Amino acid sequence: MRNPFARRPGAGPDTGAAADHEATLRRRLAEQARQAPSGEPLAERVIARAEAEHAARSLPRGGTRSVAGGRPPWGRLVAVAAAVAAVAGVGVAVAQYDPSPDHDQAGQTTIATPTPPASSSPASSSPVTSTPTPGPRSSSASEDKSPQSSGSRIVRVPTLSGVRVVDITFTGPDDGWGIASADCLRTSGRCTALLRTTDGGKVWQSRPNTPFHVAGVNDCSAPCVEHVRFATDDIGYAFGPNALFLTRDGARSWTRLVGGAVAMETLDGNVIRVRSDQATCPPACRGTVQYAGVGATTWRTVSLPGSATPGDDAVLSRSGTHAYLLAPGSGSTLWTSSDDGRSWTDRGEPCPQRGGEVDSRTLATAADGSVVVACRVRGSGTQAVAVSTDGGASFRAGKAVLGAGGIRALAAASADTVLVSSDETYRSTDGGRSFDRLGAAGTPGSASYLGFGSATAGHAIAADGRTVFTTADAGRSWSAVRFG
Repeated sequence: MRNPFARRPGAGPDTGAAADHEATLRRRLAEQARQAPSGEPLAERVIARAEAEHAARSLPRGGTRSVAGGRPPWGRLVAVAAAVAAVAGVGVAVAQYDPSPDHDQAGQTTIATPTPPASSSPASSSPVTSTPTPGPRSSSASEDKSPQSSGSRIVRVPTLSGVRVVDITFTGPDDGWGIASADCLRTSGRCTALLRTTDGGKVWQSRPNTPFHVAGVNDCSAPCVEHVRFATDDIGYAFGPNALFLTRDGARSWTRLVGGAVAMETLDGNVIRVRSDQATCPPACRGTVQYAGVGATTWRTVSLPGSATPGDDAVLSRSGTHAYLLAPGSGSTLWTSSDDGRSWTDRGEPCPQRGGEVDSRTLATAADGSVVVACRVRGSGTQAVAVSTDGGASFRAGKAVLGAGGIRALAAASADTVLVSSDETYRSTDGGRSFDRLGAAGTPGSASYLGFGSATAGHAIAADGRTVFTTADAGRSWSAVRFG
């Protein structure tokens, strides 16, 4: 079999040490390829795609760039290696993203990703901007004093290990972001990692300069975020109950906004957040609903009808111009909006009441506009789902077939196809009337996150954060990317 990693014509400059390193990587890839299942055409396609993407990124807007003296395709080959590893079904190491590398005396890349734990800072009454520093940051966030090189050659690209994914978000079928904890590159301990994929989750790269903590890093001390949401390739949010960060430049820099968010979703050109009132939380957490244009820093507060208020366990989901806000638990209340969160209607308890008091636990929306809530009979632990196809005005109850295990995640591809995760992930194709246990190897198992971006494309995070799953057929089959 012809070596699929042999040098291809027109692959870019091949001079000096860069060629040596490229040759070394190609030899190693070839060795790994010999140990992997046969797949030369697939490997060729992966390399061709990586070369095309590299060439596209090398062109400045409105012109061309000469390859003379330019950066060799080392980063491209690392992406190829990760892509082939993902296709072969082996563990994947996350390659570090390096937009403007600094080098030490040995010429090694010294930008550290994930970044060391961010230092705590008091809340400010005005936005505070955190911008990238030109060099790596140590665990004490001190300035790096390593000699700097004016060259652009990359000798080594560090990879992340011990990655544990906390949350992910997708802006389309290919483009996604995630937050995770990982082993620090230059020091001991755990650091925050911001992850990026442009191929639907097959290959992930890390981005530097995250000014916040996540679960597993420094006990998630302030500023602590739990979720990430991106509205576009450039505009995104990282948030938790006591912290909210905004980026407008694809995570190159972050601005800390006032307050935090217990729930937030972006869609249709705006963002809605539920902000908890820290003066009453805990034990009586009371939240307020606000909306703003995507990327804006000025928020408008909305009054919710009725006597109930969302707390720190509020659940928010959106579909088109419609938004759904649930205050779960005893005395559950569902609010619905048809104008991107500008006004709301109180729908009361969405779960049909039968066989005792039934409480809503969580909700999800589907691409077809349907809404699904998970329901639990108070006292007995019996659980089912209920589906609405009229914007939350009424719900049809499914059968109580989910057992008593606590529901960790809920997602809907349509009014018929619903996924629920507890001790295992269960799938229904009849709107919750019956469920099948997935169970097979290579499926999400007990998942901490389930979500669909369309009627077919969805993702899941394993409960231990080590694996991200992707489906292209509404949950019938799954592919997995396992992190080291």
